[in-house]
Amino acid sequence: MSNKVAKSDLLCLHCGNVFPTWNYMGTQRKMFQKKVLHCPICKKDTKHVELQNIDAYIASLEFKDIETLTEQEKIIYQLIKKR
Repeated sequence: MSNKVAKSDLLCLHCGNVFPTWNYMGTQRKMFQKKVLHCPICKKDTKHVELQNIDAYIASLEFKDIETLTEQEKIIYQLIKKR
């Protein structure tokens, strides 16, 4: 019996560090769920946002007009550009 897992990424809202996490398909969290986790780059507990398929999400932000982005999308976009 094989349990399928899905990869998602956690984005640190302080430094923009992205690291992967894996969940079983039935226990996936919703997109943009926020968590407080220890960031290995910041060396402290910071807020992280969970993103599924981060590469496609980043590509979709590239094609949108910056004025039409939501506040949350603007924060994520700025963090990603900073990396």
